[in-house]
Amino acid sequence: MLLNDPAVSHVIAYLDTGEGSSHGMVFATLRDLSTGRASGAEVAARVVARMGKDIHAEYHAQAPGNIMMRVGSNSSGVSYILRSEDDRLLGPATRKLAKALRHHPEFTDVDPDVDPPGQGITLTIDRDTAARVGVTPQVIGNTLSDALGQTTASVVYTAHGQYNVVLTVEHRFQQDPEILKQFWVSPSGGSASGSSASNTIRVVTSAAASTTASTNVTAFRNQIANSLAGGANASTGSAVATGAETLVPLSVVARITPSLDPVAVTHIGYASSASLALELAPGVSLSQAQAIIDQEWHSLHLPKEISGELQSDEGDLGRSTHDSEILIIAAILAVWITLGMLYESVWHPLTILSTIPSAGIGAVVALDLFGLPFSGMAVIAMLLLTGISLKNAILLMDFAIHAERERERGMTGREAIREACLLRLRPIVMTTFAAALGALPLVMMGGYGMELRQPLGIALIGGLLVSQAQTMFTTPALYLLVERLSREKHGKSV
Repeated sequence: MLLNDPAVSHVIAYLDTGEGSSHGMVFATLRDLSTGRASGAEVAARVVARMGKDIHAEYHAQAPGNIMMRVGSNSSGVSYILRSEDDRLLGPATRKLAKALRHHPEFTDVDPDVDPPGQGITLTIDRDTAARVGVTPQVIGNTLSDALGQTTASVVYTAHGQYNVVLTVEHRFQQDPEILKQFWVSPSGGSASGSSASNTIRVVTSAAASTTASTNVTAFRNQIANSLAGGANASTGSAVATGAETLVPLSVVARITPSLDPVAVTHIGYASSASLALELAPGVSLSQAQAIIDQEWHSLHLPKEISGELQSDEGDLGRSTHDSEILIIAAILAVWITLGMLYESVWHPLTILSTIPSAGIGAVVALDLFGLPFSGMAVIAMLLLTGISLKNAILLMDFAIHAERERERGMTGREAIREACLLRLRPIVMTTFAAALGALPLVMMGGYGMELRQPLGIALIGGLLVSQAQTMFTTPALYLLVERLSREKHGKSV
């Protein structure tokens, strides 16, 4: 069905055959945008609509972002990550949140990465009873590991290779959880670890052999067997033990109950996590998606032990926004201090910095006119626009300030800024249009990576045009306003 879509070039299918897995994945490569094909989100919605008629499986289509940064086990451009120390809380909470978000038209697809819980066994140790009979949790864990955990007891070396001797119960005893009720543990192996806790044959003497002589005979026989097994020091972990002991049924010191447990647990850092792959409708921003998720989070009364955050290809929304604000403020402050030292003024640098908002407004308006979202490439364009817009304002301000300070020319502030506009207009226009023409191929060029280049070029051109107009009209007015305030403070006329 995917190959029949005109926008799909070729596909690769992958089936996860791991234990407990029920997922299959199909990767589709789309044709070039220059062929006029639809966007990745539109193709994904179209495929889901076609496959939705199949009642035997659940289908989700995701259009990865331009900059791939996998979040959780989903490859969607936007994901909501849930974290908790208790992995049993994540599954129900994730499914509840996914069901609630599917009712909002702002999300075209919501795909949780959690499967329905599988049947499990919970073994709860009665520590009081275990302590009375001398059984430690370590012994219980080692016994279960040796019986069911595929423990390597030894390695057999031959001339052609080496072979692991795996300690386990027979396969027919691994099919029914009731076999756990037939397990016995040793109350005298608290200090043992690994296979040495249960990799021994227990020798129990009869009631008639309880005398000292009989015990000595049994110990002597076992010592000979240990010596034959591996030497004088082969008593620990070998096939024969020298002492007599009494075993305790596992059901006496532990309670075995069935439970529903997650089939797989994903970790991000040290906490268990689950994720929701989100496909946003056209025109829906990350902040709008965050607001809807917060609203549903509070209405569902999810446990306090669970925390969540919205992440995208640009990273964590809250963290990246906070970091960007700090970086922008730090950059503006550094420019303001540098220009203040250069012009020996506190107010003239503010006139130059006033050109920054116009460049950002032009970039946002241009992207909106072409129906493009404000993406990471648009942020890069705004950083480039900041330097160009500041350069244009510096050309005007630098000439006007120096012309006004030249006493022999006797210029007022109005005359200085007027002459600066007349003399600096041509270089400002030439550099602005040179930069705009340099960004034009980013908009016009097709081929691979077109979806990355277009927002960058459109944002650059729009910001340059608006910044050019603002520099030539509002910068002189702000210069005169600052100059007038400064003159009035010192009792002079403009």
